[in-house]
Amino acid sequence: MTRDRKILYSVSAITLIAFLLVLTLAEGGGRYIAAILAPAFAVLICFTVRKRGIQSVYRRQVLLVMSLVGVVYLMLYYLSGISFGFARSLAFGLESVVKYILPISSIIISTEIIRAVLAAQDSRAASVMCYAFATAAHIIAFGDLSSLYTFNLFMDFVGLTVFPAIVGNFLYMYVAKRYGALPNIVFSLMTTLYLYVFRYVPALPDAINSFSRLILPILVLWLVDLLYEKRERRALAKRGVLTGVFAVASLCLVISLAMLISCRFRFGLLVIATPSMSDEINVGDAVIYERYDGGEIEVGEIIIFESGGRRVVHRVVDVKRIDYQNRYYTKGDANDYVDAGYITDADIVGRCSFKVSYVGYPTIWLRETFGRLK
Repeated sequence: MTRDRKILYSVSAITLIAFLLVLTLAEGGGRYIAAILAPAFAVLICFTVRKRGIQSVYRRQVLLVMSLVGVVYLMLYYLSGISFGFARSLAFGLESVVKYILPISSIIISTEIIRAVLAAQDSRAASVMCYAFATAAHIIAFGDLSSLYTFNLFMDFVGLTVFPAIVGNFLYMYVAKRYGALPNIVFSLMTTLYLYVFRYVPALPDAINSFSRLILPILVLWLVDLLYEKRERRALAKRGVLTGVFAVASLCLVISLAMLISCRFRFGLLVIATPSMSDEINVGDAVIYERYDGGEIEVGEIIIFESGGRRVVHRVVDVKRIDYQNRYYTKGDANDYVDAGYITDADIVGRCSFKVSYVGYPTIWLRETFGRLK
């Protein structure tokens, strides 16, 4: 092993270990620690690792394309507020600058400089360590492990921070190796810092928000490859068709799950965590239900309704019309008694369409784990 290769592996490993430690050990201040470490490691790597030239001459074009995609993404994102409404965000000011904008900018810029140097090296090991380091850096910039004390917070963290970091860094590795750091820096800053600049942001459901963050880097990667990568693909034509079919199928699956979990479309999904409907619907099953928009509910139907701040799946055992209001009396099939009180049309969320057995167990296990940690 040459001296240059030893230096490359050493600084890559040190950088990765440092950011993994910040990711796992820091409590609340991880973003600030990373904002200080990232520039220091960028300087270290720039001065110790031998530079290699960028492969493509389309650096300006790719920068322009990624900037335009960022602008279009922001336009579509804010137009979605017409449908979903808007929620108050952290307004631009001294707090947002100190707590978010400056540290996040430091992490992003330094990470992309490091990535541009390491990704250009002819070393798979260095690329893998660079990808792992950059993913950890992005998670630190936009998340806080110390605040994950409930199941819902953990799922939000995974869907809105971890998965987008994993997928997005595939794009950034691809671009950095061929076109340098600048396109990644501009695109990343454009598609993240707006949250800390504008007072209001669209109130998108978490599932749709997560999906948009996943699909955006995939679309950019496809667009850049389509426009500027002129490779001979004939020998890979058959495999390319299979890969395309798999990608389309995966995309359809992800879109379907996002629509179901968001519960903002015609159908929704609910995991069963109690045995009140056994043996018809068991613990660990996932119920697919159709949103209730009015209409007659008959005795014997299984419905999903709001009760005490949670969603319940029980069967209608009686319906009464009193004072121009429908009153529904429900019961779990495995329960001995009818549910206390009654519900009205306003309480009904949907009608049960069908169930998928066992797929909800991972969700239940995670809930139980966080319940024990509380």
